[in-house]
Amino acid sequence: MKELMQFFENYEDVVYITEISTNKVVFLNKAGREALHLTSDDQYLGQKCYKTFYGYDLPCANCTNDFLNENTFYDWSVINERVASTFLVRDTMIVENGVAYRVEIATDLNTLNPSPSQTQIKMNNNERILNNVYDAAYSTNDPIKAIELSIETLGRQFDSDRMYIFEDNPDGTSSNTYEWCREGITPEIHNLQNVSASTMHVWNKHFEKGENIIIYDLEEYKPIDPEMYDTLKPQNIHSLVVGPLTLGNQRFGFYGVDNPPHDAIGNITTMYTLLGKFLASLVRDRDRAKKLRQLSYNDALTGLFNRASLHDYMKALKNQSITFFFFDLNGLKHINDYYGHHEGDLFIIRAANVLKNFFMPDPVFRMGGDEFLSIKIGLTEAEAQDMNEALRKHLVDEDISTAVGMVWKPDNSLPFNIIFKEADYQMYNDKKKYYSSRLHDRRIDRNS
Repeated sequence: MKELMQFFENYEDVVYITEISTNKVVFLNKAGREALHLTSDDQYLGQKCYKTFYGYDLPCANCTNDFLNENTFYDWSVINERVASTFLVRDTMIVENGVAYRVEIATDLNTLNPSPSQTQIKMNNNERILNNVYDAAYSTNDPIKAIELSIETLGRQFDSDRMYIFEDNPDGTSSNTYEWCREGITPEIHNLQNVSASTMHVWNKHFEKGENIIIYDLEEYKPIDPEMYDTLKPQNIHSLVVGPLTLGNQRFGFYGVDNPPHDAIGNITTMYTLLGKFLASLVRDRDRAKKLRQLSYNDALTGLFNRASLHDYMKALKNQSITFFFFDLNGLKHINDYYGHHEGDLFIIRAANVLKNFFMPDPVFRMGGDEFLSIKIGLTEAEAQDMNEALRKHLVDEDISTAVGMVWKPDNSLPFNIIFKEADYQMYNDKKKYYSSRLHDRRIDRNS
């Protein structure tokens, strides 16, 4: 132990040694003492490491003691707010006279001091990578395409095998939502859906602290996190860097790069926080676009598609048989007049759900008020008639009174308004039958 301390005393990185069972500091080298502004041994020797280095009263939530083994290193990164620095960390365990000690070597990214030429090269390279990924992302107005282009650009710039994004699911699992693979590398995205929280628990502890995870050698990582090792090994991963994706104070996933060259890992890590924020902003833009699309294409009351979305739907249809089912609810005006509009809204919602479930997976559109439209593609005329009869029976069973107009055409070459007008006429005749059967002598109110 004495020789080890002598070796690390003047080491340029921060090095400390603690007794694992007690968390007491037994050694801190000169670089560490200077970083923490400690001037006497009693300020750290025999003191708790979490108190000395972080100012905590309790052990660190991300303490790696339980993951340490002899002759292997646990690689990670940490933000030390006490000294306002980010460190690349390598931890290992040594045993002397039956006592286990933790040895930590921490490289302060804020005080790296390469030669001027190296600094300039690194700055130029980082600037080039950032410019390339920004150019890729903003070359398209499609937010999903922007994410795909960004991770492809980063993956190629980092000379890696794979670049990816995982997003958290409501049930606590995580799923791979975007992936780029180098030519010849097998995609893994379909195998990495709903990854369990137990598999992610070690990584999540670091992500919750805003920390990246660096694995230089997967085999060395095996005893630290066997469950994650079993997930990574079949993917032919030997090294990786992963970091959290956060919007505001909410972490929603992580992103990573597989098998980058070892000499590039340090440079990748220095950019990871900035790149993580950028990728998180692209995901935020995607979600905003999705929400805006939902608001513009979906009816607020029922959640069905609205009239505005019908135009895009019709443009995408291929030239094949088409069947319109047009509905106008019976009795809505009576419900609104006698029971109030709240009850009328509940009636509309219930009818919408019945129609949605019947026609699923085909869309149902709320055309306004109490009118709905569903479009079926590819039916024969006989199949359309059978569906119309089944639909009417289903509506009776569900106690939904509505007039129905059905029109079948062998192709969709006719303009939409022509087919719709015919369906509206058929619906109008059906509504006349409804009122006639109940001996109504008033004129049919098309808004009823």
